[in-house]
Amino acid sequence: MRAEYMIRHAKSLTGKEYKLLAQLMPVALAMLRARGEATEVLHSAWIALARFAKAITPPAFSRESFDSQMEELQNALRHLFLTFAKVQPTSLISKPKFHVLVHAVESIRDLVPAHTFNTERFEAFNTPIRNASVNSNRQAPSRDILSRLQDQELVRHIFEGGYWSTDDGMRRCSESTRHFINSGQHSLIAQMWGLEQVKADLSAGSAVLIATGKPQQLFTSQDEVDIATEPVDDVSQEEFRPCSAVVSRAKDHCSIGTDVLVDLDGDDNEEGSIGRIEEVWRCSTKASRVYVKIRLFQTKSWSARSAMTKLALDSSRAIVPASSVLVKVNLQHNCLKEKCKIDPGGRQVRQQRQLTGTTAPAILHQGNKNYLLNHFLLRHPLPSDLAKFPPHAHPSYTDEEVVEVLVAELRAHRKKGKGKKKASRASSSDDEDNEGSSDEHSDGSASGGEGELSDVAEEMDWQ
Repeated sequence: MRAEYMIRHAKSLTGKEYKLLAQLMPVALAMLRARGEATEVLHSAWIALARFAKAITPPAFSRESFDSQMEELQNALRHLFLTFAKVQPTSLISKPKFHVLVHAVESIRDLVPAHTFNTERFEAFNTPIRNASVNSNRQAPSRDILSRLQDQELVRHIFEGGYWSTDDGMRRCSESTRHFINSGQHSLIAQMWGLEQVKADLSAGSAVLIATGKPQQLFTSQDEVDIATEPVDDVSQEEFRPCSAVVSRAKDHCSIGTDVLVDLDGDDNEEGSIGRIEEVWRCSTKASRVYVKIRLFQTKSWSARSAMTKLALDSSRAIVPASSVLVKVNLQHNCLKEKCKIDPGGRQVRQQRQLTGTTAPAILHQGNKNYLLNHFLLRHPLPSDLAKFPPHAHPSYTDEEVVEVLVAELRAHRKKGKGKKKASRASSSDDEDNEGSSDEHSDGSASGGEGELSDVAEEMDWQ
């Protein structure tokens, strides 16, 4: 994450950058809060925001878990409003976007997942339009953008083998030109002109072979057979080729060293296990038989301070089929338990892959056994695997509790503002009559504020 860039442009961040912050800030602020450099209110607000972001972004729902997911989204929304009321209460009643969030559950029930009707995808179209205006003199930007995009479409048409009309009849580009694009040797140019799919369509359970890896038997001893989660008698004498990565059931590219959620017993009603990929093997004669060696984590308890599940790296291992790898997860080092320190010059800055003499702050981790499961990672398992993800213990609130906190914070905020105005008027006014009229105006404003506070419950009623 480009920390310096985000701090410098804190007021003009994009949606993608806000999503990144929502996944990282609960972890980062936990350590700063322990050092007294961040308040509990601020940390709680970021946790609530991350919880809401996680609850509203699933790409799909299952009929079995839909009601429970909507209940979690409702609780996350109340949690967000309650904590935000303590940070910036006036925004909740002055910004229309907060009122729009009140209808999030209703909109998802009517229109299915939120990603199907959000506007973020359409805002992403601004990038090619902006790039098309780079060399414009800004005298006629619309014409310049149209001309640039038209030229780009013409080039794509030619590269794809399309025809165009000339005085001598219809023509198309030569075979050598089409081969230049379709051969796959110039993928960068093909991607630049939109002629090649950037992201490959991954197949769940497949593996990426290591070109230099030599085949060998995987189940050479009884220990490997014992830790396998399925019978391996039919492949016990087969040779396996080493692989560098495996594709999870959620179609994540999981390389060696990746932390994943795995299904050890195949029971849909049981909670899954967290493990770290150590080895990936594919059978030489049966390409569909891919096995993954996992080092398991032991689930400890819920950390109320970090709002994450505590894990401990165990010595036990398991060999599971690739189909048992459900989804990639994110584990954060438990720096509070290990008492890690921040070194102002603990990391050397690289420029063009070369180390320089410049240093930057870095966390010095002490130990590698205690971790936290980041529940706020915006990477979701398939709806059928949702029950296998370790549950969280976030608080739940009622509508009345949210409104009560908001009204109290608004009153305190307005009382504080009223006191500042009175002190300012008293120090700058010499005329007693003018001061009296100012007090009258202040009292009238306060009574109007009470009227607004009486309508907060109606504004916040999302049932």
